[in-house]
Amino acid sequence: MTQKLRRDYQRAQCIALRNAGMTCREISTIVGIFKSSVQRALKRFEERGDIYDRPRSGRPKKLNDRSVRMLQRLTQNEGRYSSHEICIRLNNSFENPICRRTVINYLHRCGYEYKTRIKNHFLLNNIRKRDLIGA
Repeated sequence: MTQKLRRDYQRAQCIALRNAGMTCREISTIVGIFKSSVQRALKRFEERGDIYDRPRSGRPKKLNDRSVRMLQRLTQNEGRYSSHEICIRLNNSFENPICRRTVINYLHRCGYEYKTRIKNHFLLNNIRKRDLIGA
């Protein structure tokens, strides 16, 4: 269970135990959290009527859901492009330019792996013939 789910579960336990008539100190020993955390969870439930955290503020995402789907379509349907080529194609259709690293980060979130292509050094014809003959 992740930490966020565990916190929500503990808050729900606090409310259920409070409805059962227990004190904050008893609830804290049963649930295994501090008494102040129990009090905060109960106060939040009384004020807002829910136990969940509010959505966090933060830096807005560079790509919205539609743009991410477009990025996935570019990688699936049209073959293997480098991150730079994908970046150029996406910048042609977006008003806000994005960089190559942003493309790599979003592809990683979508489950793709970023790998650099290995450059093959082609053998000259005379070396290839020599290797085939076994000399």
